[in-house]
Amino acid sequence: MTEHRVTAEEAFQHLVQVSQRTNTTLSEVARNLMASITQDR
Repeated sequence: MTEHRVTAEEAFQHLVQVSQRTNTTLSEVARNLMASITQDR
């Protein structure tokens, strides 16, 4: 969030939008995000 300068609410809304656009559950979108972050380290 800090890197992209968005609030927690804005970040959550982005996850919701991705979930709706990809017809994927919100929890799966979040899980995929976390997996991609941990792979990058």
